[in-house]
Amino acid sequence: MRDLGDDPLYQRLELTEDDITERKKLVDFTDEDAQQLVLCEAVIAEALEDIVGEFFAALGGNFEVQAIIGDLQTLDGLRCSLSEYVVELFTGTYGEAYVRKRMRIGEVHQRMGVTPKHFISAVRTLQSSVVHRLWAVADADADLTEKRTEALSKIMAFDTVVVLETYVECLTEQARAPAA
Repeated sequence: MRDLGDDPLYQRLELTEDDITERKKLVDFTDEDAQQLVLCEAVIAEALEDIVGEFFAALGGNFEVQAIIGDLQTLDGLRCSLSEYVVELFTGTYGEAYVRKRMRIGEVHQRMGVTPKHFISAVRTLQSSVVHRLWAVADADADLTEKRTEALSKIMAFDTVVVLETYVECLTEQARAPAA
């Protein structure tokens, strides 16, 4: 993967550490939220295969999504990417490298023709599956589980902002490019 630090797209979006911090503040994502997510890492790792399976089963009935995915090789790549994405949600590290990966998601989705409606629907489907796992192991501590699901909601909102900003910037860049 190329270094997005030197990428004009990355530079146009001006995603410095200060900008990343500001975006986190906009969705009220705090260090405490990051700590809460790290505490869920083992639970999510154990349920990862089920989460990914449920996600693709939910998308499988959508003919538009099937057309975008196309073949089994692409599906396998997407399964691997989704697994990595879910694991990264619970690492506690949400800086420049994390944001670069989210930007890559925006680029890939734009290039593949995934529309924002499908992307947001997919995010909601994934979030629902992960939240279900968190509640399944709540151990009668509803307040703590609520904090963790709220932290998940915040980081996924942060991700969605970065992905969609990148998506829009890619479209803008395409529109400005001379026709071949």
